[in-house]
Amino acid sequence: MTLLNETKANGRDVALFSCECEDRDGNIVPDAAEYVTFSISTDDDPALRESDEFARTGTGDRPVIVGTGSDNTDHHNAKNSSRQMYMGRITVAVKPAKGQKTLILTAHSQNVGYGQITVDFGSGMAAERENDPA
Repeated sequence: MTLLNETKANGRDVALFSCECEDRDGNIVPDAAEYVTFSISTDDDPALRESDEFARTGTGDRPVIVGTGSDNTDHHNAKNSSRQMYMGRITVAVKPAKGQKTLILTAHSQNVGYGQITVDFGSGMAAERENDPA
């Protein structure tokens, strides 16, 4: 996964991530159409930890997934945490909570495995954590 934009944890900004399907050798699979489920968590205080309750209020008090999608119209609600890839790629938008220090985004697919990325809002850096091919 890759962070596509600079984002602040101010309760208003949205972080955009691109998720691509890779084979065991790290090659992009351009025709992948996997269903991917996203979840978010944080290393911050316990009130924010493991917050995969996909709130739609946008109040800024907890991190939320605000949209998922691909280049293909699939007629599913953009706020669903699970979506199908199109041509091996999918994008997810996450709104960090106000004052949040870290954000951990996990993508999971039954056939491909999972990948995680961590964003440290103090440094503005994103680092891939781990990939586990199925």
